[in-house]
Amino acid sequence: MLSRLLTMGAGLSLLVASSTAMALPNAMSSVFDVSRNGLSLGYLKSTLTFKGNKYQYHKSTRATGFAKLLTGAKITEKSEGLFSGDRVIPTSYLYDEVVRKDQRLDKASFAKGRAVGAYKGKSYNLAVPANVLDRGILEMVVANDLNRKLPTLNYTVLDRGELKDYSFVREGSEKLTTNAGTFDTVKISVKRGDGSRETTYWMAKQLDFLPVKMLHKEKGDEISSVLREYTSLEKKP
Repeated sequence: MLSRLLTMGAGLSLLVASSTAMALPNAMSSVFDVSRNGLSLGYLKSTLTFKGNKYQYHKSTRATGFAKLLTGAKITEKSEGLFSGDRVIPTSYLYDEVVRKDQRLDKASFAKGRAVGAYKGKSYNLAVPANVLDRGILEMVVANDLNRKLPTLNYTVLDRGELKDYSFVREGSEKLTTNAGTFDTVKISVKRGDGSRETTYWMAKQLDFLPVKMLHKEKGDEISSVLREYTSLEKKP
């Protein structure tokens, strides 16, 4: 249960787009505090780095305090690929979750219109469309499309060995204050068709649509991730 809650904090973390012509922002780092129903669970740290036209987006979620004593949960997520103009082309993806002595691993490589990988020990080899995204980099593309003022936010994502469609809905605007400052935000949300899950994101205009808060509701629980700090690193080549 705890690992799933921490995973939600790692889900949509660092959404930034530096211009309408670029699919990815400048190199950066951010930290989010993750909690469940007001009780602290841990933190999520994200970093984006570049080498030429290649990117690496790394997320690390760790339990702290009482949550650490109970599970010692650790989640690592890494997305690598290429960027060109407003296109993002994933080449590899890794999700590694460890809770106590249990591990859940999801890894994939992308090449020649196919995704080859394994989820929880089960291998897959899928034909994928040219615009496919992995779960890790999805948030960057959403932010870029918000910055480009695209009318719809619909994506095809490789998710746990399956192709899934993600649709984000605009929910209006709101001024929000966090430990990192006060921001004018645009709210977007994702809902399951059966209404069992709902996730809302507050995307800060001042930070080129970096989400300053994320709230996931499911089975009476509310899992919140709130921006604690943000650092801009060296610019993208």
